[in-house]
Amino acid sequence: MSSSTSSRRSYHHGDLRNVLVEQARALAEEVGPEHLTVRSLAARAGVSHAAAYHHFADKNAILRAVAVEAFGDLRARMRAAADSPDAMTAFIGMAQAYLGFALERRAAFKFMWSPELCMPPGEPDPLETAQRGLAADIDEVLAPHRDRLRPTDERLPMLALWSMVHGYTLIVVDTPAFKGAPPQDLQGIAAALIVTLTNGLLVP
Repeated sequence: MSSSTSSRRSYHHGDLRNVLVEQARALAEEVGPEHLTVRSLAARAGVSHAAAYHHFADKNAILRAVAVEAFGDLRARMRAAADSPDAMTAFIGMAQAYLGFALERRAAFKFMWSPELCMPPGEPDPLETAQRGLAADIDEVLAPHRDRLRPTDERLPMLALWSMVHGYTLIVVDTPAFKGAPPQDLQGIAAALIVTLTNGLLVP
């Protein structure tokens, strides 16, 4: 069955919005979000662009939906990888899941953090909600180990962990410094960084 036939069938079952998000995700990875248009997306989904506009007002609305879906994927991977009673193992698992997601879904990772995709002030913003959910997940990974955290502002451990993981991930995906580096080497560096940070956060 062709992808166009499959898309049309989904559309007739009332699932066009999800089909468009799925196809937008694929297009963003293939050609980059800057080259994605509502018309090209509709053609790929096998529907008219008018049908696509029924679900999304513009390109930004489509990319926002893909970004929110990507946050759900990232959060699920992080929670699974951090499922350990040992603090160091949990933190390393979370960091490596974060980096692995970015390496696998580079396009989505880049526009997940784009201010241009946020809703105007005062309007409900699903992207903001998704980002705050990610921060809550990181805080939840820290929660079982709070009795071992050095006394400090309660927000700092989460921000320190997120900043190191996110900062390192951005360096890997956005700069030439690690171009062509084997993923296992990149993950090894992530683990070493987390060990260094954790030794500073936790009381021995």
